[in-house]
Amino acid sequence: MNDIKYRQSVLKRARVTEEELVTVAMKVAELEQNTSGEIAVAITPESHDYSFWELLFAVLSGAVVFSCMLMFANYITPWLESLFWGEAPSWIVPFFYGVIIFFVIAFLFLAANMPWLDRIVIPLKNRRYAVHLRAVRHFADSGVYATKEHSGILIFVSLLEREVQIIADSGIC
Repeated sequence: MNDIKYRQSVLKRARVTEEELVTVAMKVAELEQNTSGEIAVAITPESHDYSFWELLFAVLSGAVVFSCMLMFANYITPWLESLFWGEAPSWIVPFFYGVIIFFVIAFLFLAANMPWLDRIVIPLKNRRYAVHLRAVRHFADSGVYATKEHSGILIFVSLLEREVQIIADSGIC
């Protein structure tokens, strides 16, 4: 049951209906009748998790927020001290800065998982490389290469990266 929900969510993200998928499968079967090759189509939500780039974005953004807070330290410190009736503890200012930066980094790390922001944060070169590696791995794992005349073709679609890779076996001229 979980596989069905996953499949439906991927198709929804790809804006492809089950009927359209059946049409593609029928067209692929028709093309395979005229050749000795095997054509496979794979759709994946993303080719990599990109956690490193998302965390790097969040930490660097946190550093920018920290720098901005330092510029306003003359206003922040008296405000924090005004919250106490007596003298404020010496740890309150660093604690306040640490809590704010922690929440900024946590929020931005979670926000960086949005596809539109991922496409901005992750360098194009890294996205393309990840799609290529994932396509080659899927080509090998799925057995598309294991045709009699080495004439397998994989059409690999990665949704997050908005990229299509076509991998052809050595028998394709």
